[in-house]
Amino acid sequence: MENFIQYIGKFHPLLVHLPIGILIAAVLFDFLSKKDKYKTLGASVKMLYFLGTLGASASCLTGYILSTSGEYAGSSLQFHQWFGIAVALLGLALYYFRFKGNWSLYFGGLLFILLSVTGHLGGTLTHGEGYLSLKSKNSIRPVLTNVQEAAVYKEVIVPILADNCYKCHSDKKQKGQLRLDTPELIAKGGKSGVPIIKAGNSDESELISRLHLPLNDDMHMPPKKGSELSDAQIKILEWWINEGAIYEGKVKSLTQDKTIKHLLEGLESPQLVKKTSSIYPNIDPGPFQLEAIPPLKEIRAVVLPLGQNSNLLGINFVNVEKVSLEIMELLMPLKEHIVWLKLSESSFNDSLVSYLLEMPYLSKLFLDHTAITDQGLEQLIHLDHLYFLNIVGTKTTQKGIERLTQASTLDQLFIYQTQTTAAEKSQLVSVLSPVNVDTGGYIVPTLVVDTTLVHGRD
Repeated sequence: MENFIQYIGKFHPLLVHLPIGILIAAVLFDFLSKKDKYKTLGASVKMLYFLGTLGASASCLTGYILSTSGEYAGSSLQFHQWFGIAVALLGLALYYFRFKGNWSLYFGGLLFILLSVTGHLGGTLTHGEGYLSLKSKNSIRPVLTNVQEAAVYKEVIVPILADNCYKCHSDKKQKGQLRLDTPELIAKGGKSGVPIIKAGNSDESELISRLHLPLNDDMHMPPKKGSELSDAQIKILEWWINEGAIYEGKVKSLTQDKTIKHLLEGLESPQLVKKTSSIYPNIDPGPFQLEAIPPLKEIRAVVLPLGQNSNLLGINFVNVEKVSLEIMELLMPLKEHIVWLKLSESSFNDSLVSYLLEMPYLSKLFLDHTAITDQGLEQLIHLDHLYFLNIVGTKTTQKGIERLTQASTLDQLFIYQTQTTAAEKSQLVSVLSPVNVDTGGYIVPTLVVDTTLVHGRD
């Protein structure tokens, strides 16, 4: 029986819009009927007030039932309830007494005001604070000037939760009886009684698990109508949880690998956009020279912006086998815009590395199956934003690869089929830590339809 009553409460959002329209029509018809031209509308006013009041009463009842679910609380809920009741009572008074003359207009105007306030409070409960604000919530978020000195919970974690989770899990609304707006309530968890965060282990934290569920999964958070967290925001939450989910202390007190440092530095940039990939620097070099694109297309290079309205470029030499000084010169007009460059299986060699050093924001670089050696590799440590490097199938050795320990931003490195032994690869994994070093040696499981066992390249 209790479940059925709660089910009735779910009809509140459906019912609440009908009386609003009817009562507004009643007020409008009542106003117009004072003029001779629309006098005939007066005959329908009393019936409209009756139907509107009936609908408002049903909305109040279902709204009260819905409020007992525990998903809503706070002053906005209380005001919403009382203003809703006031709407129903005033609508009843307008129907029953049918005030004469200007009094009906005065009370009709008051009813319209009550409807507006009640609707606004309902929107706040459903969509969160600032729902009708013209300002983006991100535009008023203060930018950190020194993220390492920032309070890790209050200045880094709270903004992420506030922008993405408070709409459903704060003092205004508690879906699943869960609140995420205070440390104590985060630790308490929702109606299941299980904490949503397991300090020290993000993999077993329900908060993170829900974020990683498929978008079409009913348990995925945020809901379909909510804005998705960026990869950077999720990684920062995972890092905070793995570091113990502390609520006091500064960012600098927590261990940070290169990836996390890079993501945290992005919080200092006012240009940080939620959809921007965390691999690339948060910069805008301004518009690139359009006249520099045709010469690259003539040699069959692929030039792509990294996103809509983005001035950052990715360039792929997939169709260009011969890479010369002249061809590298074609990249120079775009050097401040190139963050992704693929030279795989081309004739690129050590003599051309100097051109890469002219690209200040180069972050993702493919040099697999090229003629680069340790000599050229050593120069790459001067790339200030190099995050991803693929040197598969090159003549680089353990000695040259070890020099990459000086590449402060490097996070992902692929070294299989280089001039290194299995033991040397294992040693490089240790030396280059915390860089994610891929040494190959994969084995793909045999399926029933397979005729041979397929091994990944060494």
